[in-house]
Amino acid sequence: MGRKIVSALLLLFLAWVPHSAKADVVNNFVVCDTCVQPADFKQAALIWFGNGTAKLQVTVGNPSTGVLNTMWITPNGSGIPPAFQAPTPGTVGPLGETILVQKAPSNVIRPDQLALAPMLGNSPVVSDQLENSQYEPVFRAAVNANKNTIIFNVTDPQIQIYGDALQSFNAATNDPLDVSSAIWAEEDIVNPGFLKSTWTVLGAMQNALNSYFGHGILATVIFKNGDVATYQINILDPNATRYVNGTAKDRFGNALPDPPAGIGGGGAGGASVTNHGGTDATGYGMGSGSSEVWLVCSFIGGVLQSCYVTTVPY
Repeated sequence: MGRKIVSALLLLFLAWVPHSAKADVVNNFVVCDTCVQPADFKQAALIWFGNGTAKLQVTVGNPSTGVLNTMWITPNGSGIPPAFQAPTPGTVGPLGETILVQKAPSNVIRPDQLALAPMLGNSPVVSDQLENSQYEPVFRAAVNANKNTIIFNVTDPQIQIYGDALQSFNAATNDPLDVSSAIWAEEDIVNPGFLKSTWTVLGAMQNALNSYFGHGILATVIFKNGDVATYQINILDPNATRYVNGTAKDRFGNALPDPPAGIGGGGAGGASVTNHGGTDATGYGMGSGSSEVWLVCSFIGGVLQSCYVTTVPY
């Protein structure tokens, strides 16, 4: 009987220990564009943490400077967190550790929030704060990808690789996987590094940047027949690129109908289309004001032949 009691107690102990002994990893990401000094990054993490009850690892990134700080926050000054949130299904790290993510009210810290001392009832403690220089290039590439929508025209070699899916917007709707592959490859050329990263905080970082920029990573495609459409990339799944509603136009600027699987449009992006002179040339503009960039494309028989870049107003 005594051995059974000891065994039962041991099982209870083992059921509790993994949170402190298994070195569970918690990945959360916060954007703070006014954080400069280590104390600023710490303050932003504490504001984000609030009255949290679980020991969390938090990375704070400044998209203006590309600097990252990673740290641990422990509530109540205790080395062992009083409670862990249940792990999300499928969140397992490369070493078999559980990836726990706490959802915060906001993962973007404003300057006025940073200026105020946080009112934290449980006096959390920050430890192991270091500049995360290893993943700063990944962070900077992701910031650039969110900030600068790429626009590219389909070439004959791309048609050979990806097939007829790039011939028109209608063909792309019928074969979204090939379109995703083409966009993914183009984005990786423009912003190499982050799309192939295995950093476990990548998803949380992208969600934070989505909130900060108001949209995800966008790419605009000029199809072989001159149709143009904008897509949003999912950096965790190269096959999950989604069309942005309201962005598809033919080469004359006429709107094309949205497919049922698109995502909300609004301010998410899209290319301006206009006649750019000549008998068979169309301009596709991205940006605004003096920073506007145009791809002027020529056609023969309605089929895209070539494009060139210009900043000259149309």
